[in-house]
Amino acid sequence: MTVLRRALVIIAGLLLAGLAIRVAAVLGFAQTRPELAASIWPKHPAVRLSAGMQAIGETVAAGRAPSAMVTAELRAVARRDPLNPGPLLVEGTRAFAAGDLPKADRLLKEASRLDPLAPAPRFLLAQLYFRQNRAEAGLAEVGFLFERLNGDAAPLVPALAQYAAQPGAAIRLKPVLDRRPVVRGQVLSLMADNPANLPSILQLAPHQGGDADVEWRQRLLSSLVDHRDYARAYALWQQFGNVASSPRAAIYNPRFLVGGAPPPFNWRLSSSPAGTAEPQAGGGLHLLYFGRDDTVLADQILLLPAGHYRLSHSLRGEPTGLFWALTCLPGSTRQEAALTQNRFDFVIPAAGCAAQRLELRGTMGDYPMTVDVNLGPLVLTRGRAE
Repeated sequence: MTVLRRALVIIAGLLLAGLAIRVAAVLGFAQTRPELAASIWPKHPAVRLSAGMQAIGETVAAGRAPSAMVTAELRAVARRDPLNPGPLLVEGTRAFAAGDLPKADRLLKEASRLDPLAPAPRFLLAQLYFRQNRAEAGLAEVGFLFERLNGDAAPLVPALAQYAAQPGAAIRLKPVLDRRPVVRGQVLSLMADNPANLPSILQLAPHQGGDADVEWRQRLLSSLVDHRDYARAYALWQQFGNVASSPRAAIYNPRFLVGGAPPPFNWRLSSSPAGTAEPQAGGGLHLLYFGRDDTVLADQILLLPAGHYRLSHSLRGEPTGLFWALTCLPGSTRQEAALTQNRFDFVIPAAGCAAQRLELRGTMGDYPMTVDVNLGPLVLTRGRAE
């Protein structure tokens, strides 16, 4: 063999080895890391199939049939690979979207049989089983997907939340989600926007909350307040914040101490380009307001009974443009007083003011100016103002 032929053989061998590595990489990453596989070989059938299956999962999760473009793409792949589950997946998805669940079940099972490791058919089967209230079958598919998705369970969250809202479903789902606190928090966050889900939420919720429970608890409390269920929101707030006893006819945390129970019945403090409110060591609040935009620097929901009230405080600095404001809930009628007065006298009417939103607001004037003040602890007294 001549030197030239040896060189050509070596080059051909290297090219084939490189191609084999590229193919192996694409096949290995097509389902677990599709974005990486697409960067290696965007037009490879496995990449196109994975992208099509992901698109189908997203459309079905939104209650729609797959688009004509996705359908055509998967059929093109299937013509080159007759054993490909793509067409079965497309037709199964169409049957699912049309409400023909027995046909969808049959087609999706066959697609899963052709490619047992593919997540898309399993994802759709899980949704189908939950819709049919076949809990054990649906949870079996979810268990497979949890293992297959390498911790990224975001595609499952809408289906799990929808299933968990069904009567009796939360208790079945709880053991699965208890082993995955992050996923549980995502499911509860999606459910928390609808107060009708409260019984299911409380069944799924852990006894002791962690970092994964902050968001859904906040959303649930806000949702209950928005739906005017103030008493239930307050009771849950006490439970979430371990507030043993807190009189309703009072301001919670009048010294602005760090930590404690969450908003909305404790202070929510702002930090934005418009201004900041920061608690100080030992109590009090440092306010920095730039005077360029109207903003709320701090606010808290109150449950004060009808009557006359005076809110007093100490102050260091010139609070130009800073005001107290109290709005009855539900409603929009607002009472205000400038911080320069060092007190805020207001009235809670006997009707139409079941709860109140107390705000510390910054209101821009004719010329922007930076306001830097320290607000001392608050004192709320009840009785007719002098």
